[in-house]
Amino acid sequence: MGSNFLTAKATKLYDLILMNPPFSASFEQRGVDLAHIRYAYGEFLAPGGQLVSVVSNSMSCKNCPKAQQFRRFLKQIDAKLLDLPLEIFWGSDRPITVESRLVVAHKG
Repeated sequence: MGSNFLTAKATKLYDLILMNPPFSASFEQRGVDLAHIRYAYGEFLAPGGQLVSVVSNSMSCKNCPKAQQFRRFLKQIDAKLLDLPLEIFWGSDRPITVESRLVVAHKG
């Protein structure tokens, strides 16, 4: 896609998007997973398509503007949130315990 997904331009739309966007690495990057999900849904997902993405659970409990806007976005598109087990990333290259959820959204 290039060096920055959030500036990439779609050359085609996709019927299915499966994502594991980066979670925040620093204070300035908090909520980057939320931005990736919104951008993929708006710019890359075809009408009638489905987006499935891992997201940090912090978006469901924080009251910062990014989290509040993301929750409104999920409600607006009627997305479903599924809890994931804490050990979901234990088998990865960088094992970590993190509260995360799965966003499942269809685009009408």
